[in-house]
Amino acid sequence: MAFSKIVIKNKKGEILKGTTGDFSPRSESFHFTPLIKQECSATIKVIVNNLKAIFFVKDFAGDKYRESAKKISAQPRPGEKLIEVRFLDGEQMTGIAHGFHLDRLGFFITPLDQDSNNERIFVILSSLDSLNVNNEEIPVGGEHKKETNRSCPTCQVQIKADWHWCPFDGTPLDFI
Repeated sequence: MAFSKIVIKNKKGEILKGTTGDFSPRSESFHFTPLIKQECSATIKVIVNNLKAIFFVKDFAGDKYRESAKKISAQPRPGEKLIEVRFLDGEQMTGIAHGFHLDRLGFFITPLDQDSNNERIFVILSSLDSLNVNNEEIPVGGEHKKETNRSCPTCQVQIKADWHWCPFDGTPLDFI
């Protein structure tokens, strides 16, 4: 079993570094072994919805004083989406996603800054204040559900009339 180096940040702002061997974006929980300066540490079960994000990192050292590149060093290729998120705590991130579904707990983004210590980030939807996909605002949270006025023909979810694709299943809506 391959283990991934991860940094988890909960919604209170607490940060833990460690490893996981069973994280799945479709699972509500995973096992996490904290990186502790002891010979052995216990594996704990983590509930995904209690987190803000899961950072899959190159190494644990990182550089908390490093500023992300101001200039974008990667652009989305065909089939990829440019994602901008703002978390409930005000932190903002930009990255590229190969796809995502709003009926899941979250989605992966790859940072635009290719020199980032983060290889990819699993963003938990319940921790978001706003979500922008390819320069299109996607409502998150309960207050936005009132703004819907048509259904996706594939998944039947209510969505805004001016959306060009369904954020739940990816159905193109330009000709509907």
